[in-house]
Amino acid sequence: MAEQFVGGPQISYPFVALRGRLLTGLTRLKIKAQPEPLGPSSVVELVDIPAAAQAAARFAARCQYSGFASIQFLLDPVSKTPQFLEFNPRPVPMMHMDEDLVGINWCKAWYAAMDGKPTPIFRRPVIGRRIALFPQEWLRDPQSDYLQTGAVQDVLQEDALLLQAYQQLR
Repeated sequence: MAEQFVGGPQISYPFVALRGRLLTGLTRLKIKAQPEPLGPSSVVELVDIPAAAQAAARFAARCQYSGFASIQFLLDPVSKTPQFLEFNPRPVPMMHMDEDLVGINWCKAWYAAMDGKPTPIFRRPVIGRRIALFPQEWLRDPQSDYLQTGAVQDVLQEDALLLQAYQQLR
């Protein structure tokens, strides 16, 4: 059999690598999607699933990958083993977030590696933190509990016109 259906929650491992060496990354669990149920994440939770990091490191090494990327997995509900779903060779939502929000900084890791310096030591991912991604969660449910009290909001405050346009959509 070339493919086998695996149900279960979706996780992803956004990372940055240089010449096949994984520099940093974290695992996020999809809590909500826009549109439901299979659209892009609108709420994620940072989780600790070492097998996802190990798979990403092997993938990056095998491909000699350089850059920002994310691997998506389905988490087998029985074995808890991540099953490869897809590879996205690009920055993904969350990669703009700083160390205060998520516990790592992809750009600092990338810059240090490009400059020939060691990867900075970060606090580590803030396991259990839920993040409502902008604008997906605003569009999924303007009255969402995650927007009220249940998650850190990823809202780009710097662009007033963009923020105003999304507020009108809500």
